[in-house]
Amino acid sequence: MRIVNGSDTRESLKRGKSFGDLVDEQRVQEFMGNFYHAYNSFYDSNLAKYWCKRLELSNEFINDYRERRKKIRKNFYKTVLLDDKFRGSLYKTVRPGWVGDVN
Repeated sequence: MRIVNGSDTRESLKRGKSFGDLVDEQRVQEFMGNFYHAYNSFYDSNLAKYWCKRLELSNEFINDYRERRKKIRKNFYKTVLLDDKFRGSLYKTVRPGWVGDVN
């Protein structure tokens, strides 16, 4: 979809017309309405909820990892990998899921 009138916009601009004179306001409004609808549809979809949940899980895991890293200096990986809670949060964060899996 073209939002600019005329077949050769550069030539029109060279002849002194402003870009504002070349824009088709109705098409711009249609584009913005369609974009707004598409954005809202995506945001309300399971895919967006899935991404948000995964980002939350990742953030929680990273914060937990950093806190444990500060506390445990010696044999860090051996210690955390023996901890069921740490392994469980690691699995929840990296396990594959599907779009409807937002739990």
